[in-house]
Amino acid sequence: MTRQQRFLSNAYEKVTEVKNTEEKSVQERYGSYCHRLPALIRACGLCQALAYVQERADPRGSDQKKAMALILNHVAHTLGVQPDQLIDRVRRAEMVEYMHMTREVLSAWVYYKRFATSILGVESGESAEGR
Repeated sequence: MTRQQRFLSNAYEKVTEVKNTEEKSVQERYGSYCHRLPALIRACGLCQALAYVQERADPRGSDQKKAMALILNHVAHTLGVQPDQLIDRVRRAEMVEYMHMTREVLSAWVYYKRFATSILGVESGESAEGR
């Protein structure tokens, strides 16, 4: 299996899981965040983007917090680390590894964005804020 096939397969699995297990409002927020995460990473860097997501993540909280927790878990899955170790792993990475992690997330997230549209029905530019 190629790297791109792995990214596609993992994203399909995770987004389908969100579709099958989460309420519509969580799906909408999750889809919106799938579209926004790459821009956040490019603007702020992987560390700051993940810190932003972690600050707002709580699997037992509001729909927004649940969606952020899902994003954090799916980034961790993409990088092959446990969600509770993600921030520390990225924080401690040497420059080359950090750059590789950033590229991995950005490459994989192309598929998360596509499936947010095709599976969840959330288009780029749609905001779930305030719903």
